Amino acid sequence: MGATAGILFTAGGGGFQASSQWQAGNAQSKVDLYNAQVAANNAKVDALQSDDAIARGSTAETVHRKQVKALIGSQRASLAASGVDVNDGSALDVQTDSARQGETDALTIRANAAREAWGYKVKQVNDLSQEQQYKTQSQIDKAAGKRNAAGTIITSAGSIIAQKYGMK
Repeated sequence: MGATAGILFTAGGGGFQASSQWQAGNAQSKVDLYNAQVAANNAKVDALQSDDAIARGSTAETVHRKQVKALIGSQRASLAASGVDVNDGSALDVQTDSARQGETDALTIRANAAREAWGYKVKQVNDLSQEQQYKTQSQIDKAAGKRNAAGTIITSAGSIIAQKYGMK
């Protein structure tokens, strides 16, 4: 009866350990899949932020150009009120300089928005890559749980055979 009890305990312990390893692999796989979904969601947010940066930049560029036109209009009115010919000489130079600087600023606004959007696009690519890494790790963890469980079953079976036939 002692040998039979030992065999039963070995079988039960091996079965419990194998089951635990299988479950641990599955549980870690689920964590990996959750993390993959978080990374995928982050990538979607990154895409939205990129689009938003471009939209905000476009709006700011348009607003700036309108402000420059208003400034030039104000300059023309002020110069004309002073009796200066607004279409000649230094009066024209002042307006041209204002227009040139305004356009430079508008293009800077656009470029800054594009750089911000690019940063979000890079983050999106990184998040999508991380999603794939988590999905791959999920498969690895699931397979490892199965492999470890199988190894435990084989080891337990070997111990049972050794106990049954006195091969300790």
